[in-house]
Amino acid sequence: MRTRHLLFVSLALTGFFFSLLNGQSVIPVAAGTDGITAAYTSATAGDIIELTTSGGLYIETKTLTVTAKQITIRAKSGLANKPIWACSAVSAYGGLMEISASVTVDGIIMDGTAGAPATATVNGIITKGTAGNYNITVKNSTFKNFATAIYGSSSAQVDSVIVSNCIFQNLSKYGIIIYTSDVAIPAPG
Repeated sequence: MRTRHLLFVSLALTGFFFSLLNGQSVIPVAAGTDGITAAYTSATAGDIIELTTSGGLYIETKTLTVTAKQITIRAKSGLANKPIWACSAVSAYGGLMEISASVTVDGIIMDGTAGAPATATVNGIITKGTAGNYNITVKNSTFKNFATAIYGSSSAQVDSVIVSNCIFQNLSKYGIIIYTSDVAIPAPG
């Protein structure tokens, strides 16, 4: 019994020290309004924003702008239901987030109509800024009720887009669309 206890403590300490070496913190966020934005504001590059409420509704009142610091937004392991992320900001172009730094999303339902008003959010993830040096990774998640799930503008080309084990549901235009500078760009909404 003592050996198992020591092994558990040893593994826990190893994980703790590994996260210190990586400079990575986990920032827990309960369901509610503007919690993801507040967590991103306090985060440093490489941190993990962890949504902790099973089936909880996370409403942001403005688009999350991810710039200059790589971030992961994930559901806490073991939740019975995926958290739901929505945005209530009204915009012809807006989305849940506009990025110009690497982002990973894991285990979340991103819903364009879960906010108030119900038709506020047009796109899921939008690239922004200048081209290159950042990536989009989405795993084990759902994009639903958007015009476009991932919208890449011609002036903000990402290095890579990795989508794994995801569902695209009830999109009025595109799942993923990324333009180059030599193509006429249709309106994102």
